[in-house]
Amino acid sequence: MMRILLTVTVALCLTGCAGLSKPHVEVASVTRGQQTDQGSVVNVTLKMSNPNDVELPVYRVDYQVTAGDRQFAFKARPPVAMPVRGELEVVLPAAFAASDLAGPVQVSGRVYYQPPGEWRKALRDLKIPWPHASFSSSSTLE
Repeated sequence: MMRILLTVTVALCLTGCAGLSKPHVEVASVTRGQQTDQGSVVNVTLKMSNPNDVELPVYRVDYQVTAGDRQFAFKARPPVAMPVRGELEVVLPAAFAASDLAGPVQVSGRVYYQPPGEWRKALRDLKIPWPHASFSSSSTLE
């Protein structure tokens, strides 16, 4: 119970006390990458917008890609940071053990980012997960 209260307090302070706004993440495109007899790669391009006056390092991206009846989950740790009041595009590969991918593709996930300064240390010390921004999209494979 105490951990839940502490988590809620820290989360409220991150968005209120620290004046930190949540970044916006959207799927910019989903394109077909390399294709062989053994499988296919789908490239998911995310556009991240940071409205804050501080850089936000990306810690991890957890994402799922569903194409037809195939669904796969991925984790990536791109060595990037969302720039101050800026935008960033990141391309994430999704490899499928199928070469016949076609039709609609659903992509969803979360971008976990590191808050600035003392908040980063407090969350790490308390073993509270990094804040995140979610994304979701449906499109046709290009």
